Amino acid sequence: MNYPVIRRTVSAIVLVLLLVISGLSLANFFAARNYTNIAHTLSSTVKAAQGQSPDIATLQAQQEQADAQLADAQSSSWYQTPSLHAAYSQAQQVSDRLATLLRHMNDGMTYAQAVATVEGKSGTASSAKKQNSANNANSSHQSDSDAQQKEQQKQQMDQLLKNNSSDKQSSTSSDTQKPW
Repeated sequence: MNYPVIRRTVSAIVLVLLLVISGLSLANFFAARNYTNIAHTLSSTVKAAQGQSPDIATLQAQQEQADAQLADAQSSSWYQTPSLHAAYSQAQQVSDRLATLLRHMNDGMTYAQAVATVEGKSGTASSAKKQNSANNANSSHQSDSDAQQKEQQKQQMDQLLKNNSSDKQSSTSSDTQKPW
């Protein structure tokens, strides 16, 4: 038998496998970093939307940019780890909900009214607009509702960021694992 030829062939195959695994690990690292940027953009957009007088056009532009980045990331999801793919899916849900909230806010609703409309608590958008005048009269009740909605949004963003940090840790640990 010709052992040097077999050794070179096996070495070449192992080298190719290592290069493929390294490439996939590097791609997942960059995908996780991209996810972190998207999560930060969505989080800051939600926080800005909760402010006193948010610039809805700017917030919609930020959300659309994050949505485009999510669509791009999900189109190349074949190499992503399952946890990273799930995180992108969750971020897409947050982005879709944020887009709906911003559309309602652009129609003249407050943040709390838009959240209530999206969650189905106040019926249709037209009924939420009618409630706007009633809510202005009950500003103390509105402040409580705003505080509750802000807390709920904060918990959702914290969960999103928590998932993001766990995805970073899992992608880092998967980078150091040996494939054999």
